[in-house]
Amino acid sequence: MKLSEEHKQALRAGREKAKQAKLASATSIPDYSSDLKNLYSRLDALVTRIDTLEASLKKELPPAEITVQAPIQTITTNQTYHQSNKYPVPFEYRQVVDETLNKEFDIEINPRSDLPVFEFTIIVPDKYSNMSPDQKQMLGADRRPKVINYAEGINAVREWAQKVYDNFSMETKSQITNDRATLIHA
Repeated sequence: MKLSEEHKQALRAGREKAKQAKLASATSIPDYSSDLKNLYSRLDALVTRIDTLEASLKKELPPAEITVQAPIQTITTNQTYHQSNKYPVPFEYRQVVDETLNKEFDIEINPRSDLPVFEFTIIVPDKYSNMSPDQKQMLGADRRPKVINYAEGINAVREWAQKVYDNFSMETKSQITNDRATLIHA
């Protein structure tokens, strides 16, 4: 099949357009190589600066010396500290201790914040205490503490007061009982 001269020229023109389009597209792609080289050099400089800063932060600083120029003064008072109850003593508890022991025995109640219990302490007067002088000097007072669940309440207080009473000698028990009778009538 033979092509006419017109067809040949049209084919040549098409091929020429394709070549020009191909060349145009190849030259239209921008050259980013210089930008990439510039970016790489800047990143390298940034990494170098970060390494320098990290090295300077890792250096240990010498400990600072602190001097105190004013002497420390202490203040003393002649008052003695008496710890008050952290929780008011219910009347029923006081009544149980008065009936089982007598009114000379003191009571403290300290609730616990982490559990539903309280520490019930019976403080024994010196005249009934069976502590040695060394123990009294070290502890200050004859304290008989017991941790009691709120649900047990008055019954546990009654049992504890009875156990404290049972712990005394026969002579001390009779003295407590006699004093209870005289304190009630007084």
